[in-house]
Amino acid sequence: MYALNRYNWINTLISSIGYMVCIILQTLIGLGQMPDVFGDSFSINGILGIVAFSFVISIIIGSKGKHLKVAVIIQIINILFLSLSVIFRKLYTPLPSLILSCVSIIVCCTLSKYLKQLSENASTIDNLIYLDSLTGLLNKRGFMKELYVKSNQGKEFYLAMIDLNDFRRISDITNHSEGDRILKNIAQSWLKIPMDFTVSYFGGGTFALVSECKKYYIDNIISEMFNSIKFIDSEYNVLITLAVGISHYTQDTSDIDQLVTYADTAMIKSKEAGKNKVTYFDYDSYNLIKNRYNIERNVRDALVKNKFEILYQPQFSLLEHTVVGFESLLRLRDSNGNFINTQDFINIAENSGLIYEIDLWVIKNVLMQTSEYVKERPEVDISVNVSGKHITTPGFIDYIVRCLELANFNPNNLKIEITESSYIKDFEDAIKAIDKLKNIGVKIALDDFGTGYSSLSYLTRLPSDLLKIDKSFIDGIELDQSKCNFVDIIIKLGHIMNNKVIAEGVENTEQLTILSVLGCDYIQGYVWGKPMSFEEVKYIKEGQ
Repeated sequence: MYALNRYNWINTLISSIGYMVCIILQTLIGLGQMPDVFGDSFSINGILGIVAFSFVISIIIGSKGKHLKVAVIIQIINILFLSLSVIFRKLYTPLPSLILSCVSIIVCCTLSKYLKQLSENASTIDNLIYLDSLTGLLNKRGFMKELYVKSNQGKEFYLAMIDLNDFRRISDITNHSEGDRILKNIAQSWLKIPMDFTVSYFGGGTFALVSECKKYYIDNIISEMFNSIKFIDSEYNVLITLAVGISHYTQDTSDIDQLVTYADTAMIKSKEAGKNKVTYFDYDSYNLIKNRYNIERNVRDALVKNKFEILYQPQFSLLEHTVVGFESLLRLRDSNGNFINTQDFINIAENSGLIYEIDLWVIKNVLMQTSEYVKERPEVDISVNVSGKHITTPGFIDYIVRCLELANFNPNNLKIEITESSYIKDFEDAIKAIDKLKNIGVKIALDDFGTGYSSLSYLTRLPSDLLKIDKSFIDGIELDQSKCNFVDIIIKLGHIMNNKVIAEGVENTEQLTILSVLGCDYIQGYVWGKPMSFEEVKYIKEGQ
């Protein structure tokens, strides 16, 4: 801005000098003090008048109408000189310049008014483009422009991304107008902090801050921000907390877009750490979060392009040593063709809300793939894992029924393994949903029995056919008597509930022997069968 003002004044000064030179030349010609070597004086005065007019226009345009007074004053001076020549010396050669000067005053005033209006319109447009209409702060576009200006000037600075924790929930609990009022109050309270920084509102409860101060000063600014939101007035008495992530230009990166990404990932780590937390960027956390994003992207891509793979692990009768069923297991590969840890991508799918879509995908594809096989092997069940939180989701049970019909799959050969039963919020609705499946012949298994925090009284009310003992209880059972006793209790409880019991994760013959003695009905594990593709499943014949 300073450089632009300096340019305007230099332009005005040069144009004014040029204009005065023209006036002097016109006056000398009018007074007959210039030799007539350039031709007709009348024509020369006309040319000088046009040149002078050009200088005046340059003053007006260069200053965007701000130096109108300067332009008018020097033109009035010119008109006086030219008028004296016409009146007292009876000379008519200055007439073209005199007329042009009078006209130029009118033109300058009109042009100046237009340029000022144009400048005001440009300022209004800038406000619309670069300012947030709700808070009055810079918006994301304006803030990014500010960052690029600072980087081009070679300055070092800290960038902080600041998120209001659970702001969407707060806005829903109160109302959107109250949420807007909270945002306005927060913005105003931060603008009152007497420190050197620029704050912006990105939308969705996310703010950004930039400051050229030292680290300890940034910490003080953030501390003041924490303190200021404690006094934000809200009729709903909502608790507002922040998550702050900070990156440094140029210590972390010299790329502005990357700098924002780094601050954003640090903010995500703050959210995971709790309320009112501040995290400075570090590459280990960034790589961890980046890996999670890559996995989530792989999950989304797999849903769209059917890139998931389904493996099947056999389940055996411990008494007869025969295959009684297969559990379908979902697998996903990364871009290099390597398997992604199943628990990793399932956890990420749960956090991102994709797990429901995955459940639907698995049910449909497993039933379509194994339908013909179970017609040939009616004694074999196919197990599909379903999250407990989805059992009561409207339309979910109907979807399973439609998939059974579409695949022409015998419901008697389908076993739904309910995982995360602790997530079932309404057991009465869950019982109704499960009964609907059982009424058409579908079997129900409670997966990972013994883990989680569900009340045992609730679990015993679920109309199940099978209890599945979690692998964590089977690991080391041959070495730990307390585990052995606990598994014994689960098996007895299952039988009291008229359920069969299956142990998963069985890896050696010692575990097999113990489970057999305890009366476990079925086992699943590497000791007798690893997960396999469906092509391998088809080669397993009856009695094997």
